[in-house]
Parts: sequence; structure tokens; C-alpha cells
Amino acid sequence: ALALHAGPPAPTSLGAVFSAALKQISLSWAASTGTVAGYKVYRATYSASSVAGRAPLLTGTTTTAFVDTPSTAFDSTYYYLVTAVDPVGNEGAPSNQSAVVFDVHAPMITITGVSNGQYTSANLTPAVTITDFSPRVATVTLNGQPFVSGTSLTQPGTYFLDVSGQDAFGSSSTATAFFTIDKTSP
Repeated sequence: ALALHAGPPAPTSLGAVFSAALKQISLSWAASTGTVAGYKVYRATYSASSVAGRAPLLTGTTTTAFVDTPSTAFDSTYYYLVTAVDPVGNEGAPSNQSAVVFDVHAPMITITGVSNGQYTSANLTPAVTITDFSPRVATVTLNGQPFVSGTSLTQPGTYFLDVSGQDAFGSSSTATAFFTIDKTSP
């Protein structure tokens, strides 16, 4: 009977670093201590300690580094594993998992409860939603003063709502609304 070979020892010290400017993820790892013909790199959008049932992102590389350029269609957390393959094709156990946030989109700002240019005699309740995969800073002001989203405005006047959001990688967005509440009788 033939003995099953487990493949080379796992690579170690897998690390992943995201570059927002280059929109890429740089991976590097310490080489397996066994006889290695190449490495396989695996990427997933979920955490897993096994590569069972997964197709590799890259096969056959003989270096201990790889630059991944995922689709910029959406932001995600990517989880990477690397395995070593011996000269006869036996794949060893996976490396440590390395997770990295890939965020190339600016925050999305939505203003509801008021529309830009609105002129009304009714009370208004502006609400602001800022969504991003890695939010960091949000600023919401009304006429230059801090404003709490969802606060009802009952006083007549001209208002300027100014919203900005920035994510952890420096991408930013702004949105504004200029509106008037006029309760004078015609």
C-alpha cells in the first residue's frame, strides 16, 4: 500500500497589507521548511482555517510574496491562507490566516426628511445616514453648528445642512441641503 504524503510544512508569518492608493493587497510569508516546488494562495470573504473545497487564487508561485488586486466593485474583508506544494504535488497544511480590510469607496451619504431647495411652512426633520465599510469620521452641521440627525426643526428660517464623512483610508464624501421654513401667513 502507498503511504499518503502530507506535503511540506505550512508557511508561517503570513501578513497582508492594504494600499488604498494602489488599490491592492500585498502578501508576504516565511518559506516552508520543507522541499517546496511552489505555493498556493487562497482568498475568501469569510474566515476559515482550511482550504478544503476552495480554489486557489494563485498556484505555482515560487516566491514568498504576492500582490493581489481584488475587484474594486465592492469593499470587503479578505482572508488569506498560503500552502506549500512539494515536487510531486502534495499540498501541505495552510499557513496562519491573515485578514485585511479592502476599502476603495468613499462613504455614502443619504439625507432624508428634507430636500435641497425646499421651501415650506411645515416642520422638518432632517435625517442623515453615512455608510462605509470602514467609517472613521462624520461631521453633520446645521447653519455651522453641530446637528443631531433626526432633530425636528420647528422655527422659521433659512437652513444649510452640511454633511461630511471620511473612512479609515482617507476617502471622503460630502452632501448638503439648503432649505427654508416660512410660517408667515400670506
